[in-house]
Amino acid sequence: MAIHTIITTPMPALKTLKLHNIGIQEGIITPFQECFMPNLTVLVIETNALTPPDALVDLVLVEKLPSIRTITIDANVLSYPPDTEEEQRIRNRVAIAIAKLAPKDVSLGYGLAYVYGSSDSDSSDADEDIYEGLAD
Repeated sequence: MAIHTIITTPMPALKTLKLHNIGIQEGIITPFQECFMPNLTVLVIETNALTPPDALVDLVLVEKLPSIRTITIDANVLSYPPDTEEEQRIRNRVAIAIAKLAPKDVSLGYGLAYVYGSSDSDSSDADEDIYEGLAD
């Protein structure tokens, strides 16, 4: 189903919205501002963006998403060895988003998984999960 069809169709019973690759396609949020929010009741947004999408946080702050109570992010980073500078940058972005969302009573859950190894390695040995549960 095309995203335009989804965002213009009232779905009052919808409780969870999953937006994949929103970090790459930040512009996907734009249609929501005009026609999606008044017709939709969403309690949870799940995304696999690497950092909290600024556009999504901004929509919550200006109450375009009044029913949102939880934003969940599950991201994968292909890194060997792990880049501590990049990880710190991500942690800083998450901390800023949490601080912004706290007054709106919206929690942010963040899970970051590092995927190590080359493409020819055994996938069972390639994953190591690092999880942080962050909330307001």
